[in-house]
Amino acid sequence: MRILGAASLAGLLLLAGCSLFTKVKSEASPPEPTVPSDHSLTIPAAQLPAPGECRVWLPGSPPAQQTAAGSCTEVQKNVPAGAWVLFRSEEKPNVVAVNVYRSKWPKMVAETRYFDYWTGRLLRVE
Repeated sequence: MRILGAASLAGLLLLAGCSLFTKVKSEASPPEPTVPSDHSLTIPAAQLPAPGECRVWLPGSPPAQQTAAGSCTEVQKNVPAGAWVLFRSEEKPNVVAVNVYRSKWPKMVAETRYFDYWTGRLLRVE
């Protein structure tokens, strides 16, 4: 009977030890968005910010429902999740930088896309 009790105890300890090393699935951040190589900026040039300014852009919303361009400091204070922030520097006004914010985590930039101002062609993604 002692042998059976010891065997049972050993089995329980073995099971308990296995549960200590069970891999816990962690909630990882979603993969970064990908941009097809033929992607282009389809925002009308009249809607892009002036050099030195920024503008929040909500993909899928018409231009009339977008917020106005302004100083980058003010614009970047309240960027909703999933929005884009468009920027044109005064040094390179022919390049439009687009910070793409994550759809589930506000204030977290997923990637920055750079487009040619005149053609809308994607130049690079960082």
